[in-house]
Amino acid sequence: MTLKNIKSTKNRFILLITFFILIQFQTYGQEIRKVVMGTKFRMESKILNEERTYIVGLPKSYHESSNTYPVLVLLDGESNFPVLSGMIDKMTDRQIPEMIIVAIVNTDRTRDFTPTNSVIFLDGSEKPQYQKTSGGSEAFLGYLEKELLVEIDKEYRTNSYKILVGHSYGGLLAGLSYLSDDSSFDSFIAIDPSFWWDNQIILKDVDSANIERLKSKKFYISSAYNYKTWKNFGLTRKSQDLFFAELQNKNILSPNLKLQYFEEENHWTVPTLSFYYGLKFIYKDFYMTDIETKSIEDIVSYYKNRFGGKFSPPENIINSLGYGYLDTGKEEDKDKALEFFQLNVSNYPDSYNAFDSLGDAYMTIGDKKRALENFEKSLKLNASNENAKRMINKLKN
Repeated sequence: MTLKNIKSTKNRFILLITFFILIQFQTYGQEIRKVVMGTKFRMESKILNEERTYIVGLPKSYHESSNTYPVLVLLDGESNFPVLSGMIDKMTDRQIPEMIIVAIVNTDRTRDFTPTNSVIFLDGSEKPQYQKTSGGSEAFLGYLEKELLVEIDKEYRTNSYKILVGHSYGGLLAGLSYLSDDSSFDSFIAIDPSFWWDNQIILKDVDSANIERLKSKKFYISSAYNYKTWKNFGLTRKSQDLFFAELQNKNILSPNLKLQYFEEENHWTVPTLSFYYGLKFIYKDFYMTDIETKSIEDIVSYYKNRFGGKFSPPENIINSLGYGYLDTGKEEDKDKALEFFQLNVSNYPDSYNAFDSLGDAYMTIGDKKRALENFEKSLKLNASNENAKRMINKLKN
């Protein structure tokens, strides 16, 4: 074979490989849809006299229902939002409810998260280059309460249950908000909080706080390090322990107060575990223990008396209980199943699945007229509901 033929064969081979690569990209690399975690917004704050940016992450079910949702306000939002968003998405499977995340992007976190102007660091040294702008937490909390949360409540379907999550100085801000009479937050997660700030000045706020008001709120504190890994360990842990002890001395106890140590984690690695265990702590009563054995009256009463009555019994759990009774085949259980499905329709009037399940129940007990009514309502709410289409066709023919 001549050199010319060899080059020609090589060029044809390269073209052939390129062709197959392009075919693979066309076959496997076609864009289906974008995966959107959140949307970034800007607002002008009159209180802070500056423009602020925040990210809103909506639950998966938000646009498919008319349900209301709790709000989680996340400090240091630009770095923490991706982690917490994915974690919440996973934990909504029988651990916590879906929620709206509002992640706040920083401008000057030292200014916004600290209560006094102080340049003294926790070890007693002066850090004017880092702390000279400190002391603006009162204004920042005013922005949260009077501007941002007002906007969120206006634009989104919230149920008014609110959580504040902060790390380090952000954890200090969570503690300040918890102790404030003006706070509308129901629960708080303070991750390795800087309670050492300004000679532990936050302890004075504990002494003057309205303790009866605090007893209805939940507060979770995480603490990093151990004495072997950081020379200033005692300085930060001592302030956290004292804060916790002060609250206990005022009779604020479990199940609304918890301090958890993560001694294998440092200040920068502790947030991920704290998000998970903090949310588990706050919502540990969200799924009723032994709900399968409880009456419908007990279940309704349980949710009325927890979280300020801001949550209905979870739709998916009630739906499962209904089918559990329906599938026994016992006549007495069919009426129980009907009650559970009716409860879901009452609590979630825009849920196509609630009406679909109620239609199944009426079909099982032989009430074809009401079965048809509910399947038609379900199909009206979701035109893609194949089960409703099939059952309507069966009932009409």
